[in-house]
Amino acid sequence: MYSGLKKYKPLPFLKAAALSLCGFTLILTPLSALSAQGFRHHDTNAPIDIDADHSEVLYNDNRAIYSGHVRARQADMTITAAYVRIAYTMPKNSKTGEASPQMQRLDASGGVTIQTPDEMAKGEIAIYDVPKRLVTLVGHVEMVRGDSVVHGARLIIDLNTGKGTMDGSLVGSDGSQGKGRVTGHFVVPPSNQDNKKQ
Repeated sequence: MYSGLKKYKPLPFLKAAALSLCGFTLILTPLSALSAQGFRHHDTNAPIDIDADHSEVLYNDNRAIYSGHVRARQADMTITAAYVRIAYTMPKNSKTGEASPQMQRLDASGGVTIQTPDEMAKGEIAIYDVPKRLVTLVGHVEMVRGDSVVHGARLIIDLNTGKGTMDGSLVGSDGSQGKGRVTGHFVVPPSNQDNKKQ
């Protein structure tokens, strides 16, 4: 994480991310709850490992920037993106007195994908509030479980409960322009008659 340091220069994606979040605030519609079962049993106490093509660390600000095919892994959850920025604190160990970094927040931008063994979610921007165990995905969000798909503008996943909350979408389930509504496509089990025919 701290190797190959270079002087930090603000990256364009950070400004774009802030503008995008402001824009989406204006178009959100009432929330629709859904189950994010794949995240329900996620180990939020597991360490987070990050690898990327390039990294920059801002020691004075307790921040680090990763760019280029970034992967952040925590237990069985993987976040991939073009850029990732993390914020951390440096608490001291009560026994040794030594300080070590503890991640507080992870911001991802550029083709963001969040994947578990059972589910996958895609969007333009993701924010992982580590202490609160909340993951927010913004911008043309798509959540997939098997053959079932839900589209929306913003998805909030509570890793404590496995509950996902989706805001209204600007894109229909077929990719067409929507009207600020959450859209979904769900597979249904075969009818009893179909079972009898078999």
